[in-house]
Amino acid sequence: MNSSFSSRYRIASCICRSALLFLATCASQVLARPAERWFHSGFEGGVHVETSPEDGRDRLSGGEAQPGSNWSSDLPAKRAEFVYIVASRPISDYARSTVVETSGADGRPSHALKMESLKWDSGNRSGLLNRNEFSLFNPPYHSAYARYNMRLEDEPANRYPSDDAQSWRMFFEIKEPNSGVPRIEASDNRRTGTNNYRISFYIRRGTNGRFYWHVRGESPQPVREVDWDIFNDEVPVPFGRWFTVEVAFNHSNATSGYAWLAIDGRQVALYRGRTQHAVSPLPLEFWSPFKLYASREILTNGPLYQLIDNVEFWSAPPPDATRIDETQANHSTFQPSIAGSTRASSPSPVLPSSSEEKRADPLPR
Repeated sequence: MNSSFSSRYRIASCICRSALLFLATCASQVLARPAERWFHSGFEGGVHVETSPEDGRDRLSGGEAQPGSNWSSDLPAKRAEFVYIVASRPISDYARSTVVETSGADGRPSHALKMESLKWDSGNRSGLLNRNEFSLFNPPYHSAYARYNMRLEDEPANRYPSDDAQSWRMFFEIKEPNSGVPRIEASDNRRTGTNNYRISFYIRRGTNGRFYWHVRGESPQPVREVDWDIFNDEVPVPFGRWFTVEVAFNHSNATSGYAWLAIDGRQVALYRGRTQHAVSPLPLEFWSPFKLYASREILTNGPLYQLIDNVEFWSAPPPDATRIDETQANHSTFQPSIAGSTRASSPSPVLPSSSEEKRADPLPR
């Protein structure tokens, strides 16, 4: 190798090494980018539920003077509102949301969001169970972290059947939009759903009477298929007291997708892998950080409610979040019979007749 070529080779090698070092530094800076708090609220400062005169939808309004705490202007979404799937009237007989005075998580007087599902709406078409959810629509991001205090009604005794498939209560969900594929009727709740892909966070009661957590990823379209399940009966499900909910997700491919749940500082579920539709993924249409959605078998036994307080939405888990711990992931060996079964998902609407279509409220936009 002549000296001129050797010199050029050394220079090129230095340039390559410098470029790789620069790219690695940039990547590490991106990875190390601190989490950004988008929003926080303790429902003080006159926060209230307001019904829009334009479209009749309920929204949270108002907030404290500090930046990032106003429900009318500071939420990280193009639109945020309550969604009630109720066919009968008045809607408030079946589902309602209010800001109430209560004793907070620290025992001191506080304001909190109270979400109620009051009774079964027999006017709803099959599969469109009445629900009360607060959703953030068309978010300009694919990952987020939510933390808040939550309180469920007192110990439910026999309100929840000891049946894994029929005892579901959903409290958090993320969804892709409807892909527009043709609806297909099939048995065992394998009908085409109204969303392309979703991750749902449930509370359930098993045949042994014990409550447990369930996180499920599924593709309702073109025909409902369960992608993955995580069950946990080791972390208690609290009723009648305040507890802390933490959820983080990245709606992405198998390389970087994940979904995570912690309750009262204890990791409940950690899934890493694809968190979007396998064949035709779509951007998130909405995510529901607060959701009160339960089976008919539960709701016919009496009303349900939940209180929400001290809400925080972040771009990623902040430094004081419960640690996402791979070594402690999914240690629960509990596997109910509903694992992988579509019959345990919240149901998909049956294809309606034209008269039913006119009678029913539209699906969430």
